[in-house]
Amino acid sequence: LDLLVKDHDLIGHLRSVKHYFLLDQGDFIVQFLDLCESELQQNVNDVEPRRLESLLELAQRTSAANTDPYKDNVGVELLPYDLIFQMCKILSIDTATEQEFKTPASTDDLTGLEAFAFGYEVQWPISLVLNRKSLACYQMLLRHLFFCKHVERLLCNVWISTKVTK
Repeated sequence: LDLLVKDHDLIGHLRSVKHYFLLDQGDFIVQFLDLCESELQQNVNDVEPRRLESLLELAQRTSAANTDPYKDNVGVELLPYDLIFQMCKILSIDTATEQEFKTPASTDDLTGLEAFAFGYEVQWPISLVLNRKSLACYQMLLRHLFFCKHVERLLCNVWISTKVTK
């Protein structure tokens, strides 16, 4: 426990995961969405991951996330399925109604916004706590919150445009 907490700063890593996966720092996510919203509205096959990585780094450097010592551990992932498919795949129990979740999802109708997720790389021994399974749970929370943030921005834009027309 001392090795994890003191020598490898487990609390710092958990704080970093909270900042990015639970959208703890509002200015970072607003700047990130401002920078990449048009990119993420394209089909996932047309989205350039390297461009998203550079926009992520720019948003990190120009927001409060710049003080995070583990900001370089965060990366962009474009998953080949949406959040609903991911959740149903986890919850499916070999019945006839779940057969559609056994085949891979088609990326033809998937937008970058629906496929977007953050990844977080950790080294051993931190990977004992922040393993692939726990990060997948954080990713699902992020994907839901990220989509909610996008919908909030759309509603704000509609509200502003109706205020202007009055």
